[in-house]
Amino acid sequence: QSVTNQEKKAYLMRYRTADDEINDLLREKERIMARLTKMTSAVSNMPHGPQQPDKLTDGVAAIIELDAKIDRKVDALLDFRQEIETKIAELKDARMERILKMRYLYGYSWNRICVEMAALQTCYGASERWVYLLHGKALSAIDL
Repeated sequence: QSVTNQEKKAYLMRYRTADDEINDLLREKERIMARLTKMTSAVSNMPHGPQQPDKLTDGVAAIIELDAKIDRKVDALLDFRQEIETKIAELKDARMERILKMRYLYGYSWNRICVEMAALQTCYGASERWVYLLHGKALSAIDL
């Protein structure tokens, strides 16, 4: 059964989605840390009540849990990236490799890919249409 270019794009886009999920978790950790820092300064200036230390303990536990989740997701992301890089490296055209890496691993916009390709002088005045065409050829050529 042949994999369509749409299915290949969806597969490759999973990398960016996973990376975005990790960034969301990191932002959540920062948010909790900010609350804990605020809470810690409030606790140190006030008489100790029974509820504050529990909230602080819960916050620390949440951070530890988030750290473990982030570590697991980062490990999975690195494995997935290696898998994608291996597949992309099997292409015989360096321009195709570059376009797929820029789009799916680096998250570049089509416009930025055009600028990068032109700057590398791998195409002369890389138009968006030319990049789309080469992208389509790269998707057809990649074996997933």
